[in-house]
Formats: sequence, C-alpha cells, structure tokens
Amino acid sequence: MSITYRIKALLGYDASELDTEVHKKNQMKIIHHYLQNNTERKLQVGAQGSPMKAWLNVDILPKTADTAYMDATKRFPFEENIFSYIFAEHMIEHITYDEGQFMLRECFRVMKPNGVIRLATPNLDKISEILKNPEKEEYRNYIQLYVERFYGKDYPIIPALQINKLFYGFHHRFIHNFESLSFILEQAGFKNIIQREVYQSEHSALQNLEKHAGMMGEENNQIETFVVEAMKM
Repeated sequence: MSITYRIKALLGYDASELDTEVHKKNQMKIIHHYLQNNTERKLQVGAQGSPMKAWLNVDILPKTADTAYMDATKRFPFEENIFSYIFAEHMIEHITYDEGQFMLRECFRVMKPNGVIRLATPNLDKISEILKNPEKEEYRNYIQLYVERFYGKDYPIIPALQINKLFYGFHHRFIHNFESLSFILEQAGFKNIIQREVYQSEHSALQNLEKHAGMMGEENNQIETFVVEAMKM
C-alpha cells in the first residue's frame, strides 16, 4: 500500500475510489504480463467478478486482482490487430449508444483480421413481447423474479415494474435489439453479423462463456439475453 493511498484513506476517501487508484496503477503491469504470455489473445470487456482463464479480463471497476482497469468508453490501451477474440457479457447496455459505437470501433481496431467479437446483452425485442404477453407462463415467472427480488413481495407482478427496472436500474443506459446492435457493429467495420444462442458458437473459444444465468437463473437468462457475433474481415 502506497503512502499516498494511506493518507487518502485517513482523509476519508471512498474505498471504491482508493481501489480504483490501485487498479489504475497496476493496469499496464497486468496487460503486459498477459500479452507476453499468450499467443492467442482474447479480451473480455467488463469482466465484473467473472474473470476467465487465458483471457485478458478488463473492467472499469475490477473486482479481482488479476483484472485490469479499463474504461471501454476511452481509447483502449492496446496496439492494433492483437486480439483474436473479444467478449462482453451484459456490458454494452451500461454505456450510451454513442459510447457503444466508440467501444466497438476500438474493438475493431485492436482485433486481428478474421477475429471474432461476441456480445451478450438484454434484448429490447423480447421486452416488447413480454409487455404484449405478460400472462405467458415463462414471462410471468420472469416478471415475478424481477419484482420480488428488486422491489419486494408487496408489489404487483406486472410488466411495467420489470421493464422499468431493466431500463433504469443497474446503471443501464441503452437497451439494444439486433437491429441497433448490428448497425453499430457495421459502422465499426465488422462483417458477418449473426445472432447466436446463449452458450452456442461455431468458434470453440466462444462457446459456453455466458455466466448471467448465475444471477438470473437459466430460464430467465434465455428470455432476457440475446447474443451477437461479428467478424473483422
């Protein structure tokens, strides 16, 4: 622990601010170690508390010592054409539409030709279906989970509560559907944009990566999440 860190702690700085200071200091050390020790390089943007082995895990609020600090709305701290795969699960909805465009341009820049990006995020089209058919059993169970977990058991099991939480909770900023996500991927330069099932990919490095079911449950995650892959040609 640095003397500066100790002084700031004594002065009452927030613990998250202090932790971020430490992670920023260690950022390039973690990045250089990964790049020097991996020939097939894979980047997870928004690792949260789920870093993956053999991947460079980055996050704006790292939760593990081996996760590097990175703000995905700023220029990535990498040279061009170095990653074969990029993965971001339930991350892009936490930044604005314009920030998402910038992030994907940076992903394209640092990705090797023929590299593949995989994005998992809440599905705006599915939310529309839920609003139209809230009595469908699988949707009602999904709505109930949201209401009871994030509001309380005294609240009505209605889609308005679940949908507003998904839009305005969790620091969400923009909820995509395939049309909007495909557009900004195309604008960034990506080709071969296709929708995938959760866990499924023709690329072995991108199979069985999603972990959101650990929070939502398998059935609810299948409802909430859609996955898109695209390639840098």
